Amino acid sequence: MSLRALFMVVRPVLTISTTLTEERSSFFAFLSNKEALVEENLSLRRQATDLTLVRAENQRLRTKLASLEGRTLPQKSVLVSVLAAPPRSVYDTLLIDVSNVPNVHQGMLVLSLDEAALGTIAEVLGSTAKVLLFSSSGVQTAGSLSASTTSVDLVGRGGGTFRSALPSHIHIRPGEHITSANFGGRIVALVDAVTVDSTQLSQTIEARIPVSLTTLTTVILIDVPTVRP
Repeated sequence: MSLRALFMVVRPVLTISTTLTEERSSFFAFLSNKEALVEENLSLRRQATDLTLVRAENQRLRTKLASLEGRTLPQKSVLVSVLAAPPRSVYDTLLIDVSNVPNVHQGMLVLSLDEAALGTIAEVLGSTAKVLLFSSSGVQTAGSLSASTTSVDLVGRGGGTFRSALPSHIHIRPGEHITSANFGGRIVALVDAVTVDSTQLSQTIEARIPVSLTTLTTVILIDVPTVRP
């Protein structure tokens, strides 16, 4: 068989092979483009989700600010979002967003929107900060009864609760505020229960923080250099 005859025989095969190669290349190029489009679409969706979250957070803070109309926030203070609170965080700690807080540092005081003293910043972690609540186990806070100004040394027990002991002759009623001069006379705890010792010489005070941690979404961060943890 001559070369020309052989070429005529294999030419259709070569043509089919070339066509298949081109189609395969086109197919893989199509898949590559499709994957790129899918990734771009996912990226746009993530950006849209982030934007939605930012807008929602902005609206929530606007609502909070509106609820504060007619009130003056403390000097050197800023509203910040609570990213995690018990039970989503370790008990008696908060995780707050400080990405927009200049010069944030350890020891800054954290207040509720009603300006009750909750705790202080224990650690700054980049754009977030960990808040140690005064109710944390073993934390001692000097306070006083709002009705009589009697000194009360609160000891954190964890779970948002405190305990203290006083002589039995001091009158204390459940619901009474316990304030602290260390934090500008702000409320630190509410008396929950009072139990008189069997000897009738002393009484035990059970107290709790004045807010619900599970619904805490926004707090006030204030720089008070004189605050003692």
